[in-house]
Amino acid sequence: MNYLIKEPSQDNVLELNELYLNAFPDNEGEAVSRLAIDFLINYPEDSISMACFVDKKIIGHITFSQMISEKPIDHKAFILAPLAVSQEFQGKGVGTKLVNEGLNYLIKNEVDTVCVYGDPNFYSRFGFEKSKGKDFVPPYKLTMPAGWQAKSLSDNRLKEQFRFSCIEPLMNENLW
Repeated sequence: MNYLIKEPSQDNVLELNELYLNAFPDNEGEAVSRLAIDFLINYPEDSISMACFVDKKIIGHITFSQMISEKPIDHKAFILAPLAVSQEFQGKGVGTKLVNEGLNYLIKNEVDTVCVYGDPNFYSRFGFEKSKGKDFVPPYKLTMPAGWQAKSLSDNRLKEQFRFSCIEPLMNENLW
């Protein structure tokens, strides 16, 4: 199958909403959809949004946004959130393709670390580690600490913990 990865436009908002509601059929779908759409519409300069298209239809989507350190530090870090793949295409490599494309983009743009709050079984295959996540202190207490992970993208190692805040859509305690 031919997957095309590209930045979605604001014209894709309704389709992105449908994707997230499909990928997260419980109540979580609405909140995650709002998050992805908020990044796309209101924070396009502060986030990286990639969609996977098949026959001009969005079947997957991923967003990365910069983590803002509480104090000046020479370390550029981003967070991966959210990621969704249509149920019909789950298990077919779409999520893997989106994560890999995103990581390659971040490396090319000299990002040092990317963090994620998600399933360790899925994200560990990309090199995300719980032990590296401990160096990055989220803005809120985590409800599932085992899901907090990080991946180094450069040789620029932290010399101290990285306490951070996020771009406004992620500054919601209910998401953590």
